[in-house]
Amino acid sequence: MSLSAAKSRVIFAREYLNSPRSGEIEPLLQMAEGFLAEVPDEEKEPVLAEIAEIRAALEAAPTQDETRKTAAAQGKIRQARDQVERGYNRDDIVTTLGVAEGYLAEVRDKFKETILAEISQLRAQLDAQAPPEPAPGPAGRSAPADDDLSATDSRGIRQARTLLGYARELAGTPGRLEESELKVEQALNLLASVPDTVVVKGEMLAEAGEVRAIAAGSENAGKVAAVRRALDSELSLVDSVKEYDQSDARRALARFRERFSRDDVAVLPEPVKEEYRARVAALTEQVDGFVKADALSRAESRMRDIEQVAANDPYAGLADDAVYRIGTDLEHYKNQLLEYLSRIPEGDADVEAVRRRLAAAEARLGGYGDQWNENKAQDLVTSHYHGILDSVGGWEDEAIDAAPPSMYSPSLPRTRDLMVRLLSFHADANVVSICGEYPDNEVIQGTWRDAQTLFAAAAAKVHSAFARDLDHFERMPSPMRQEDLQQTMHLAAAADTMLEHTGYREPVLARIDALSRRWRTDYSELREARRQVYQQLSAEAEEKWSAIVAASGARDGFDPWSSGPAGQPVLLKQVYNRCGWEWSGREYGFAMKYQAKVVGGVWEPHVMAALEHAWYELKLDVSDRIPWDLIAVVEGAGQIGERTTRTLVDARSGNPIGKVEEWPLVACVRLRVIGLHAGPVAIAPV
Repeated sequence: MSLSAAKSRVIFAREYLNSPRSGEIEPLLQMAEGFLAEVPDEEKEPVLAEIAEIRAALEAAPTQDETRKTAAAQGKIRQARDQVERGYNRDDIVTTLGVAEGYLAEVRDKFKETILAEISQLRAQLDAQAPPEPAPGPAGRSAPADDDLSATDSRGIRQARTLLGYARELAGTPGRLEESELKVEQALNLLASVPDTVVVKGEMLAEAGEVRAIAAGSENAGKVAAVRRALDSELSLVDSVKEYDQSDARRALARFRERFSRDDVAVLPEPVKEEYRARVAALTEQVDGFVKADALSRAESRMRDIEQVAANDPYAGLADDAVYRIGTDLEHYKNQLLEYLSRIPEGDADVEAVRRRLAAAEARLGGYGDQWNENKAQDLVTSHYHGILDSVGGWEDEAIDAAPPSMYSPSLPRTRDLMVRLLSFHADANVVSICGEYPDNEVIQGTWRDAQTLFAAAAAKVHSAFARDLDHFERMPSPMRQEDLQQTMHLAAAADTMLEHTGYREPVLARIDALSRRWRTDYSELREARRQVYQQLSAEAEEKWSAIVAASGARDGFDPWSSGPAGQPVLLKQVYNRCGWEWSGREYGFAMKYQAKVVGGVWEPHVMAALEHAWYELKLDVSDRIPWDLIAVVEGAGQIGERTTRTLVDARSGNPIGKVEEWPLVACVRLRVIGLHAGPVAIAPV
């Protein structure tokens, strides 16, 4: 804020003490306090002390309104005294004193005590009633001449003459025009009952008109003076601060223009108005000149700062944060410069010259910035590419595995890693954008081409590995098991991923698909051949089995609970082998529960040999999912492991904490299997 602006407000406030403008003092003091808000305490203390002193003086003195009302009340008291001397009716005098008291209603006590005492004194003197008025003359009497007036009319004329004399004196004082008009009205009231034929009445009426004319002139002069004081106040403020506080000066000019546009300014004579217009134009030009000089000085300082930075490349070799700081400083300088220039009207030649210098400096800085951006983009592309090369060094020496291939991906981890990284490089949005933005930068474009060439070489190497694997698999016989048919999907998935974005992907996938179809066709044919063999052998086994049972002497109706059949061959029909599912033992090949008794069977060597021939040589599905017929010899009691699931319990809390599978030994009837019929297998005892 402004210390000088605050002081100027205090000066005006002091000048208005004891003047008709005292009502403007408090707003001026409040404005001064506002200007002091951010002024250091040691500088504003004297001004604050002066403000407090002016407020104390303002409190001690009556306001303009109080002065006017006390003067009006005193005038009424004088009128009442005159009425007492002239013998007026008591009620009229009391009415006059009541008017005086009405003027004092809003006056502070300390300024009206003496006047109220006078009123009380006059009221005390009015104990006796005024003498009665003389009786009116007889009806029909002609209007009296000047020398033939009644006592009442004569007294009224005298009183009216006195009142008009007071009114004439007051009419020349702008602050007492209301009193003057009041006395004129009182005089006219006194003259109302005087006959119009009385010459002196006409003279006094003419005098009342003269008094009113004087009052009208005084009132107009007072209005002119009040308007001029208000206008002069703002212009004086402009003149006092124009050199060092143009903002305050412009605000004062704005207030002057607003004040000059009000209706009450019409009282000013036209020459006076023209004088004010000329003064305002001159002051406005002076303020604008000071504003321009100050703004150009500040703008020139910032322009030199910008031109100094733009003299040489300020970004060369700098990191991002340093470039950002320089850019931030330049933006700050530019914003300040433009703010200073905005204080000067558009089109000014000096302003346009500074703007041209700014445009030239920005063009140079823009060129430096473009070069820095291109260098940064070049570094980003080349560092990304060289980082890839450093991370996968030695990929060229990575040999294709000479061992027999598997149905999974070829073992080329470094080459594969290089391809993945190069694909990421070519798909990087920043790299793609930079290559498109700088088509003439040979370093950037050359790096892009090198990456493409390197990717093609790595892809060719990976393709060679897949081609070697496929050459091997295509020479192999087709798988004999159904689960082996699925192996090609692993190789296809590897080729689909490793050869993505290359021209090798589709041909390799086509070879893998052809291999898979060939295997499936061959397996279907093999499966049909096995089915036919299975059916043929099953029919032969079924035909031979009855003779085998009869020749063995095995008895049906085996009772595992009886010890009688020990050593005797028995026949078990249509039973299912549960060995490995519910019961298990290293020596047992067959297990089941027969008539609520666990039975464990041990294979005779020729039986085991027949099953293995069917499984491994003939590739027949002889499983525990079909019912079997067994010829076995009962050997007696034995033991076999039984699948058991045990719940583990926490010793402290008793809560279950998990489960464990165990195979504890249980009692069983031990059999030695000497003959078997299971689908295509029919083995006779030896």
